[in-house]
Amino acid sequence: ITMAWLLIVAILLLRNAYVYCLDASNIPANRSQIFVVIARYQEPTEHLQWLSGYPHVIYNRGEAFPNTSLVHSIDVLDNVGRESFIYLSYIVHNYFRLSNITIFSQAVQSWDGYGDGHFKRDVEALVDGTIVFSPGNDGFMYLIPACVNVRAPQYIRWFQKRYGHDSAGLLWTGYKDLLGFDIGNPRFTPTALFAVTREAVLRKPRDYYAALARRMASEADSMLGHFFERAWPQVFRSSCSSGQDFKCHYDPAVNCG
Repeated sequence: ITMAWLLIVAILLLRNAYVYCLDASNIPANRSQIFVVIARYQEPTEHLQWLSGYPHVIYNRGEAFPNTSLVHSIDVLDNVGRESFIYLSYIVHNYFRLSNITIFSQAVQSWDGYGDGHFKRDVEALVDGTIVFSPGNDGFMYLIPACVNVRAPQYIRWFQKRYGHDSAGLLWTGYKDLLGFDIGNPRFTPTALFAVTREAVLRKPRDYYAALARRMASEADSMLGHFFERAWPQVFRSSCSSGQDFKCHYDPAVNCG
């Protein structure tokens, strides 16, 4: 009997220790309203040490990393669906307990001068209210100050040259075939780094995101992942990229017509 009770106590202690590792109660309240989701393959993570002060999770699909300060992490064995599968899966599994704002990013943030230092700055600015969601972007915000017109002829030519002659077809058909509606002038910011509010996510039911995640998991062609990188505003039914002005960034000067 004594050994049995000791075993029960040991199990409870281990369980409580695990829960404590994922608990954000020791993080200031304003920070607990933000949650950061990182999709990692084999990128280094030393530059993300600062995330230990924020509620976050790192979905790791590559080799294990000895980063003990980033305790809020989880391993994912199957490397499918690019970062899009990770983002969608997180939404599906946390649909009823989303934070006020969720920030999604790959493990390395790099685009035309934007790097980890800028990412840290933007996360902190979202926490302290320096960066806010304006009514024009209705709950969706890219963090990198860049804008690309998906169907601009020069971009289509670049896309075909990089990914194959037939690849650009998905940029024309994917919005209607995958997301259920068409958009005449889709624009996006590269690298799939964005913030989205809980209200924006909840515009669509959980089954909607689950169906997209299943499609990503079963899709052998990585082109679907490239499409989703360009379609996140439409995934959340945001109008920030479909009007005359591009309103998907907090800086109104970021535009591409």
